[in-house]
Amino acid sequence: MGLSHVGDPRDWAARQWHDLAHSYSLPTQDDRSRLLASLSGRRYEEWRVAWRQFERHPLLGAGPDNFAAAYLAERSDNFHEPRHPHSLPLKLLSQGGILGTGLFTLAVVAAGWLAGRRRRTLDAVGGGTVAACLVAGAYWLLHSSVDILWEIPALAAPAMGLLALSASVERGDPGRAEVPPSREIASGSPWAARRAARGASLVGAVASLAIAVALALPWLSDLYAQSGAKAWRANPAQAYRRLELASAIDPLSADPLLVEGSIALRRREASRARRAFLRALERDPASWYAYLQLALLEGSLGHYREAERYLAQSLALNPNERVTRLALRMVKEGAPIDPQILNRVFVDPAFRPPGIESYTHRVESRP
Repeated sequence: MGLSHVGDPRDWAARQWHDLAHSYSLPTQDDRSRLLASLSGRRYEEWRVAWRQFERHPLLGAGPDNFAAAYLAERSDNFHEPRHPHSLPLKLLSQGGILGTGLFTLAVVAAGWLAGRRRRTLDAVGGGTVAACLVAGAYWLLHSSVDILWEIPALAAPAMGLLALSASVERGDPGRAEVPPSREIASGSPWAARRAARGASLVGAVASLAIAVALALPWLSDLYAQSGAKAWRANPAQAYRRLELASAIDPLSADPLLVEGSIALRRREASRARRAFLRALERDPASWYAYLQLALLEGSLGHYREAERYLAQSLALNPNERVTRLALRMVKEGAPIDPQILNRVFVDPAFRPPGIESYTHRVESRP
């Protein structure tokens, strides 16, 4: 059945490679299964960009979650905007460099080596448990090499937990009641044992609190930002308060400020919009969207020189964005800029307003 569908394995492999490396159409719903579906998409392009990022920063990488900006600068269209490459090894290399990749590899190899040693000393049940944990962790690592499973906590956490568990399975001995290590220590030096236990508990509590805060603050900030984005039509003042709170909760994120600036631009509050987008650029200098909106704002006020400067910066970060190229052509020819219309073109590529239809045609027909 499978061979009749695939045909000649060599021809099939050649077609799949060409599909992966040269075709960028997304798989259709007519594909019979995920395993036999087309490989077309953006993975190869994502991997190419990630590898170039590693070549530019081989030792330490570009830093965690810094793939999106690099992809925008090199992408071949203006639709696909991934935040991560579909490959754990390439994510590690491009964002962690040789050092980060080496540390991760060392941890995985150490867990596998310890699990192998444990398995040789255990009975059938214990050895089977170790093998099952190893297989689960190994499959997650293998699948993550071509997908983004690490972004799904429900898959990544169990996989890493099972890998660690495989290295810590102990052989039970029902004939011997072992004394907990803390009691053994306490029998020799009660005060030292208590101090050690309290110190370990304090360190664990502080580490747990730090992790909880680090995870909770971005989530809470995003929650307030989404709430503000939904409430701006009915209650603009409340929306702004929620966005300001979101910005204060996560001082590293530019997203609440981008939302605030977009709302202010829709409400024609030029001063507030400019202030929000400039603050966003202070947090994220690679925000092409902030540069674009500042350009539209300046263009609407007739400040064409400032608008052209902002558009040039936006294009340097995202060369294939059609609305940025459209706005630049209009600014150079002195056409009136309406942020409302151009942002609608940005959201809906099929929108063709009569006033700028000729500019749109010239931008889309460029070589």
